[in-house]
Amino acid sequence: MYMKIKRPILYMLFMIIPIVCSGCADMRAKMVVDGMGPFLEKMKMSMNKSDDFELVQTAMPAGIMQLESFLEISPDNEDILARTAEAYNSYAFAFVEDIDKPRAIKLYQKSKNLAVRALQWNKSFRIDNHQPIDEFNAALKKFKKTYQVPALFYLCSSWLKLLILNPQLDTISTELSQIEAILDRILKINETYHYGGVHALFGCFYAARPSQMGGNLEMARFHFNEAFDISESKYLLWQLLYAKYYAVQMKDKELFISTLNDIISAKDAILQEAIFPNQIAKRKAKALLDHINIYF
Repeated sequence: MYMKIKRPILYMLFMIIPIVCSGCADMRAKMVVDGMGPFLEKMKMSMNKSDDFELVQTAMPAGIMQLESFLEISPDNEDILARTAEAYNSYAFAFVEDIDKPRAIKLYQKSKNLAVRALQWNKSFRIDNHQPIDEFNAALKKFKKTYQVPALFYLCSSWLKLLILNPQLDTISTELSQIEAILDRILKINETYHYGGVHALFGCFYAARPSQMGGNLEMARFHFNEAFDISESKYLLWQLLYAKYYAVQMKDKELFISTLNDIISAKDAILQEAIFPNQIAKRKAKALLDHINIYF
């Protein structure tokens, strides 16, 4: 009688235990992933300090897939969403956009989508071409913290690249207004983030467009100079963007050449924590000089 009563209970326990253990394992995995921010930051710092360009180039896709696997475990982790957006953006810029435009568009779109996901805790913030700009600005005011800046920054960076590589003429006016509003918000929260990157984006924003579409070369120069001041002209990607967008729009061939030559001749260790990004700038500067006839 004892066994007849207890055996069904034992069967139920054996069925429940794996489910509970599975749930505990998932919870533990999420706790581990959610605590990985400092570790991931150290990994990024190590990569940016590397002087082995080919090693980093080879490693980046695996790093992106690792971040994607973390998002499978913790899909709403704002920090990892922003880091993955940054990874896709950086990989597209460094290795793809100059040789495979369609793939670069896909990567930048992926980066943009991830950045938007990282900001979704703000329920009033959305990317909607039909949303009035005053409502969009009101939603942006809820972003007040420095830790929210990376997602905003890579949203704008990837979005601007998409408009340059694949402009949607029917919505471009609204999109540009929204990008400008986000850049203004970043400026108010932390203008020094990523070596003054918001000023570099603003420089591209104003320089990459003709005047009839809101381009303003004076504003572009002002913001690039701000980025140079904040970075002490040691983060060479800002000079690269200055040559590619501002000097080209100014039709200033001498400025284009001299800026790119300054990048190429800069010391490799001009900024120890950005050796790899500066190597990217040097390689891209050489490529621009090799194809100068496309721009002038």
